[in-house]
Amino acid sequence: MSEIAKLIHQNEGFLRPELQHGRTGLFRKGNGEVYVLGNLQLGHRSPDETIMIFADEFDLDLFYKMYLPKS
Repeated sequence: MSEIAKLIHQNEGFLRPELQHGRTGLFRKGNGEVYVLGNLQLGHRSPDETIMIFADEFDLDLFYKMYLPKS
């Protein structure tokens, strides 16, 4: 999960604005590729594995605290 947290940290400039007007999710494809999808609608379905769906910036901050070690 810390690798996922690092990826989220690298994309924070994209994630935080997206979270102001929608939910944002992080997905992993079957081949292991990780990608970010913004503005998820309720009831969204994806054939890919969902890692985490962020409802707001507080979710993002909590994820950092849990999974990104202090440097």
